[in-house]
Amino acid sequence: MKKFNWFLIFLFLSSGVLARSLYTIDGNKVTIDLEGIGMKSRMLRVEIWSPRAVKLISGMQVEFSDFNSLVANDPDNDLKFKVGYSQNNIEITTSELLISIQEDGLARIYNRDGNKMVIESGRTFDEIEPASEKYRIKQRFFLNPDEHIYGFGLDTEEAHTNLRNLSFDVKQDTENIATPLFYSERGYALLWDNYSATRFTDTRGGLEIESALANEIQYFFIYGPHWNDIVSEIRNITGNAPMLPRWAFGHWLLPVSSQTVEARANNFTSANIPVEPVTTKSFPLYEKEMQITASTTSASNSPMLNMAAYDQLKPEYEKLSEETSEERLCIPTHTNFPGIQKYGTFLLTNAKIENWGDFENQVISGINLSLSGQPYWSTSGAEPFKPAGLSAAQQSELMLRWYQYAAFNPVFISPPGAKDLINGNNPSTDYTEQLQKAIKLRYHLLPYIYSTARKVATKNKTFVRSLLFDYPEDKKVYKINRQFMFGESMMVCPVVEPNTEKMQVYLPEGNDWYNFHTGIKHEGGTNTEVEVSKDYIPLFVKAGSIVPFATIGSNTTDSLYSPVEIRIYPGDDATFSLYDDTGNGQGYLNGQGAVINFSFTNRNNVLVIDPVEGEFPGMPAERLFRVVVVKELVGNGMYFTEPPTWVEYDGKRKRQRL
Repeated sequence: MKKFNWFLIFLFLSSGVLARSLYTIDGNKVTIDLEGIGMKSRMLRVEIWSPRAVKLISGMQVEFSDFNSLVANDPDNDLKFKVGYSQNNIEITTSELLISIQEDGLARIYNRDGNKMVIESGRTFDEIEPASEKYRIKQRFFLNPDEHIYGFGLDTEEAHTNLRNLSFDVKQDTENIATPLFYSERGYALLWDNYSATRFTDTRGGLEIESALANEIQYFFIYGPHWNDIVSEIRNITGNAPMLPRWAFGHWLLPVSSQTVEARANNFTSANIPVEPVTTKSFPLYEKEMQITASTTSASNSPMLNMAAYDQLKPEYEKLSEETSEERLCIPTHTNFPGIQKYGTFLLTNAKIENWGDFENQVISGINLSLSGQPYWSTSGAEPFKPAGLSAAQQSELMLRWYQYAAFNPVFISPPGAKDLINGNNPSTDYTEQLQKAIKLRYHLLPYIYSTARKVATKNKTFVRSLLFDYPEDKKVYKINRQFMFGESMMVCPVVEPNTEKMQVYLPEGNDWYNFHTGIKHEGGTNTEVEVSKDYIPLFVKAGSIVPFATIGSNTTDSLYSPVEIRIYPGDDATFSLYDDTGNGQGYLNGQGAVINFSFTNRNNVLVIDPVEGEFPGMPAERLFRVVVVKELVGNGMYFTEPPTWVEYDGKRKRQRL
């Protein structure tokens, strides 16, 4: 009996080590001394950034380094949270999360429903040189066997979708746009805050993230549970994305090639294809970035390569942001660490499209880029379009399909030399008419696109989204990587194979879907075979949507100020907020913009247009709307219904039965 009592005393003393460990609270920081606790690390700090977001920092020194995060702003120190002991663990709780520091010093993070989100399984610090306080670091996690995770940006060699059981380097150069961030379908994301060469490995034994050089292991945990909420949290931590100028949402040419923009633009305008005049002083920063990245990569084998350009250019980004008021910034970049979006940047990869596989990779990677928090990107644009090993007809078809897809990128840029592949004398290689349709469709949709951009800037929305953003409960979308949401209502289905005449499209469960081109309604939760022509790629609109559609598709100004067709897709109630402003400058941040809210009641077919909210210089006093309830052969594609229901709007409330 005495032996048993001594055993209980020994067990109590040995298991209470962490409970006797000291923790201190300083503002939003909880620091825990882990001396003698298995030496997973010497110290651990948990920083509370919001009720849904925390940062974990672990290191081998008694004092933390003065590491300055390049991705995050300063946290809010006025946050409510609790710290206390529970059995042998230290627990930190917010209104949404519970962070439990276990006896061995490792962390487990739960949501407030008690569901495990992240479980640390180990940390490793390999000192690079004795007494250097610099380490090769590795953080390990347990994941549920059936958990799906996504992210880590664009890899030109292998497109990443579901990351389970994969191993790869997180690359950052002029062709690969890495993002040190992954999402789980369970409703959380993890942002790895390290800028050296990094490798991701997932096996049955667990997930590992390893970086070549660091003082400490640092990462953010962000809880949604919806992915839209995660993006919003990321932007709250790293910086909100401003609106780009209106012209940036049209079709334009990047002024960074040997051939002048004017000469290249003439190739389009001579074929009656719209192209925007580029008016910005910020493009030299992109040229600097390219030079820094190229020289750093070629001149050094240092592990600190990924953020070289951003680190050097960040002061110039900040200076431009402070000085610019009349002109919105629009800066191309190949850096995609969260935070860069706050400077008016958009992502642009130099990846070449040489075959259909490269194109498919860009489609998949574009969907993946939407997870980063950067809402604006354009696949390809700076490098010439150079299909190799294809016939002339195959080259032109590939280019056409790329254009039809790129018209649904947040930023739509033609790569140098692209027009030369389209405009020929052979009917099998000349797709000028189809190219016109793709680009003009972009302009017809500009009221929808520009209104979406306003929600991106003011409500932290995401332009292009994986289907998991909108349909997380539909497990069939977990493996879909060639369809994506564009704005709140439209689903784009790019054609990524040659000579495609029919293709299978999955229509997510939860609502019915209309074929944009035919008006035919399809049931959600079904696979649908659709016919494919050279004129367009499959495009669907979910029932219960309002899509404003410009009657003129020639430039960004006419596309907003022409009579707009209000297309209503019945089957459920629908709303839309139509936005307009001067098209440039920072006035939209101070209320210089106009919002017209539309609402449709499906039960009685009534459309209500609310009084206009806000104003801006040059705002039209009256608007003319063509209202169409979509059905088969009515309100379809680029064709306009005659006669429509005309609604004259003078800024006051209108109610129209349809």
